[in-house]
Amino acid sequence: MGGFDGTGVPVQPLTRAIVCLSAALILACASRTARVPDATASAVAYTQVDEILRESCGHCHNEDKAKGGLLMGSYEALLAGGEHGSAVIPGESRSSRLMQMIDGTLKPRMPYKEAPLAERQAALIRRWIDEGARGPSADDATATSTAVTVTLPDVRPTVPVAGVVAAVAFDPSSRRIAVGSHQSLHLMTLADRKWSGTAKGHADVIRALAFSPDGKRLAVAGGPSGRFGEIRIWDVQGAVPQAVADIRGHTDSILALAFSPDGRTIASGSYDKLVKLWDAATGKQVANLKEHSDAVFSLAFMPGGSHLVTAAGDRTVKVWDVSTGTRVFTITDALEAVYAVAVHPSGTRIAAAGADRMIRTWSWNGDAASGTGTATLLSATFAHGDAVLQLAYSPDGSMLVSTGADRGVKVWDGATLRETHALEPQPDWVMGLAISADGRWLAAGRYDGTLGLYALASGRSGEQFVVPNPGK
Repeated sequence: MGGFDGTGVPVQPLTRAIVCLSAALILACASRTARVPDATASAVAYTQVDEILRESCGHCHNEDKAKGGLLMGSYEALLAGGEHGSAVIPGESRSSRLMQMIDGTLKPRMPYKEAPLAERQAALIRRWIDEGARGPSADDATATSTAVTVTLPDVRPTVPVAGVVAAVAFDPSSRRIAVGSHQSLHLMTLADRKWSGTAKGHADVIRALAFSPDGKRLAVAGGPSGRFGEIRIWDVQGAVPQAVADIRGHTDSILALAFSPDGRTIASGSYDKLVKLWDAATGKQVANLKEHSDAVFSLAFMPGGSHLVTAAGDRTVKVWDVSTGTRVFTITDALEAVYAVAVHPSGTRIAAAGADRMIRTWSWNGDAASGTGTATLLSATFAHGDAVLQLAYSPDGSMLVSTGADRGVKVWDGATLRETHALEPQPDWVMGLAISADGRWLAAGRYDGTLGLYALASGRSGEQFVVPNPGK
């Protein structure tokens, strides 16, 4: 048995623990280093270097951060360099900025504030540069694609799978409701509560819907995460929707969509941090609004169509001049990401809410002629027990409806922001929220693939529907 030191801590067991921990670390480091090919082997491939750079440097030199303007996601980006010029000079490792910062001859040493690369790793990159810094070859691609073979089990669901309902919208005549699900659009007639049409072919979950002001067209948006955003325009005048146009331009999923009041412009907001304006007739991009620094979750046109309001994960609400594409005003009162924004039908008030669980309203005084405006905070209240997901004003502006990650739906006085009543507890998050143009109905699209339809004024128990699963 071991003795005790002055603090009462057993000496020998502690020593053995340190030895064991050191051995474990040595083994871990050995296994990590073993993955790096021997620096003395011939023909260093770019794929070998790329593996090291992605693991040790990619978290600072990617599309989101790009420290020093340097990207390391591809061979072309690495050679292009950053704010300080070329990072790699083929054939000259000593003169290459990348190697100087890895070795520490140029400060700060990289990886920044982390352990230096293992000597074997540094030697491999050094020799790759001295050999000419050759790029990826066809053989490299083949070797990479065949290096790992993964066999996935064929697991099939034992019950029908319902796609999330992330978007709902009423047509301007309050006759139909559009419901967006996974890769499919569904229409329901309010008179008989029957599903009247289905449109398939979307790339991923439908995340935003917007009817044109005349109700003849329906814009449907989404797109696979991290790949592209899509907007498909459907002619919905007949019993079966007919696709009339496809628009692509964002580099990530589209999360918000709106027609301008005159129907000539479509606005889209995306996870790629951009807001784009499109000609609704031709599908051509007419403006690219790019001052948000995080995902754009919600947007809405002012009643006159001269201004657009957007809300984003960067904690801001921005007001834009539609004709010039310039930012008019930025509201920065939110403490966390802003997920929802709504404009009062009068155009004199803006409401927004998000991750900090609060709903805030501001008075808006905008001058379309001069392209200026001011926003003054009117009220703020803690609205839900978790993040606020959606907001919508009633057509007359007397009510404001909110949904939250606490599975609640609440109705507020549109003037005072005083809670008037709450709907029955929801079975899941309400991701899609819409109020009919006649002010009678509220539609709630849920994460579990169901739709709730409620009489807005009374708040009584609603009607529940399971959204059809059209299959693939």
